[in-house]
Amino acid sequence: MHEGITTGDKLTESQADHFSSALLVPRLSFIKEFPRIRGKQFDWNALVEFKLRWKISLKMCIYRASALGLLTQEQARTGYMHLNSRGYTRVEPGDELLRPEEPGMLAEAIEMLDDATWLRILMKTGLSQDLIRELFSINRPITNPRNIFQIV
Repeated sequence: MHEGITTGDKLTESQADHFSSALLVPRLSFIKEFPRIRGKQFDWNALVEFKLRWKISLKMCIYRASALGLLTQEQARTGYMHLNSRGYTRVEPGDELLRPEEPGMLAEAIEMLDDATWLRILMKTGLSQDLIRELFSINRPITNPRNIFQIV
């Protein structure tokens, strides 16, 4: 995204945050579904439900709502302070209900490869089939063992 540019500064981090929030939660859907607040009072139960639906953090919810003008800077700051004061910097309410997603598209793409291409990828990356199985839950057997000798 920032080829040839030093990253890690406030500007590029802000751009990355903006991009990821727009990618994860589309503007119109977010505006329609975001739980409204009254004054400074967040409906934390509704916000946790929103987080679970979109599979994003509460901090991302607040960030995106602020970026879209649904929250003032003061309201956003109040929300962040609430999360921080309760120790929700790494683990937030509802996290225990979110299961990591399995990488389905990767498995489908690998299944479409012929044996020779799959073996070439394994050799060039230095990854073993066992490691691929462990990391991505992908079990891609070699259907034609003769292809092993074609690569070497």
